[in-house]
Amino acid sequence: MADKSLDAMLSAIEIYNKPNFAYREESFAILAINAWELLLKARLLQLESNKIAVILAYERRKKADGTWSEKKYRKKNRSGSHATLGLFPAWKRLTDKYGDKIPDPVHEKPYPFM
Repeated sequence: MADKSLDAMLSAIEIYNKPNFAYREESFAILAINAWELLLKARLLQLESNKIAVILAYERRKKADGTWSEKKYRKKNRSGSHATLGLFPAWKRLTDKYGDKIPDPVHEKPYPFM
């Protein structure tokens, strides 16, 4: 997964450096965000000895009486596959549960409205 992260970032940089490419900034942003997400998931897998459950998304379901279950179920996406963590949940899990430190410039908000 770390290799895919590197490939995604290299693709982002390559597209951004093309002089005549429609939507190059948007394509760069999508690929760069994808690279970060893959990198964080690779780190989670590394910390958990490649147990895939660490990157899966879980949810609680409503019971028949309207209360929420205590048990967490694997969340599924629209195609029926198991959903994985997104960028921010992976980030939060790394910093909160595993205590990984992310440098300030990486998570600093450049604009006050973000």
